[in-house]
Amino acid sequence: MESRVLAIIPAYNEEKSIGRVIGKIQKTTPGVDIVVIDDGSTDATVQIARQAGAVVLSHPINLGAGAATQTGYKYALEHSYQFVVQLDADGQHPPRYINDLLNIVKNEPIDIVIGSRFLSDKGYKISGIRK
Repeated sequence: MESRVLAIIPAYNEEKSIGRVIGKIQKTTPGVDIVVIDDGSTDATVQIARQAGAVVLSHPINLGAGAATQTGYKYALEHSYQFVVQLDADGQHPPRYINDLLNIVKNEPIDIVIGSRFLSDKGYKISGIRK
């Protein structure tokens, strides 16, 4: 039996990037289902995400990233997905790494894998406030 994988994308007013993010997921990880949790967007996020092929769940008002993420995980549970990958709608999480993360969690006795841009020294600089 093939594993069912869901990509969760919480989104709030991400019309400029959501279509590109969905397209990259589809290109790098064919067969992964995609759900965008629209957190009360007032732009074209919903329409663009649907046109790109994602399922869209909408909050009537902006409830915050935590609530949007919870909605995505509840959807995954209700639809019996074996694996869930969470990405940001602005493209800061490169979809090209989805398979790497899935291979680890599928082949090791672990329950969660968390990617980090801080694990290698590739010049990523974080601001003092975020530190």
